[in-house]
Amino acid sequence: MDWYISAGGDLRWFDANDPEYIFEEETYYQIGASVSILQDDGSYLNYYQNYQIGNNTSDPENAEDLILGNPSLTGRLLSRDSQLPGFAKADLMAATIHRGQNDFLTHPVTLGAVTGTVGVMLAAEGASLLLANRIGPGITRVFWSGGTSKEAMQFALNNQMTTLEMTRTGKFLEWLTAITSKEFTAPLWNIASRFYAEGAQGTAHVFLREGLRKGIGVWGTIESPILERNGVYVIQHIVPR
Repeated sequence: MDWYISAGGDLRWFDANDPEYIFEEETYYQIGASVSILQDDGSYLNYYQNYQIGNNTSDPENAEDLILGNPSLTGRLLSRDSQLPGFAKADLMAATIHRGQNDFLTHPVTLGAVTGTVGVMLAAEGASLLLANRIGPGITRVFWSGGTSKEAMQFALNNQMTTLEMTRTGKFLEWLTAITSKEFTAPLWNIASRFYAEGAQGTAHVFLREGLRKGIGVWGTIESPILERNGVYVIQHIVPR
């Protein structure tokens, strides 16, 4: 299932997935799915698993990157007629999905559009909360860390307060996370958390799991420093393990 190399530099592809593989009493060490093999004329043959990718090239290249950068080649290797083994197709499909998500998330247009959308939603919400503070009782913000979201949300509901997840922005991000992945939306949650913390005034509550180390997670690295800088008084609620 991967390429291996011996101590003497002999490259071979084996139907194996162990760090070491014994072949004809010689030990081979796992390299991975992609390999570039130097030829006598100084060029390289690039392989993805046991499938040669393209013609000889002047430099060694990562075959998986070559595939993912060529939609036509990707489609051919994932097709029913492909000579690529089934397990390799599954790995390639996973890599294709991951690359697509990453490209979408990091594309300047996407970043501008999505960040702008979240920013507008948060700005609108911040304006409404500021107005509420001026004309009536303030809305206290509740934070949480260490898997205490249920306790924080219940406390907020019981006391007419709010957590980020209870806002329009939070509900939007929860929906987006459900149809993509936590890895995909993590940067957006960080942006939302920053705006949410910046909008806190007066007193805030935070629910922390007992024994949680300080300075970690979104609370420790983003929200808490902002609240401290802005002079917001934080009441801690420690939730037993």
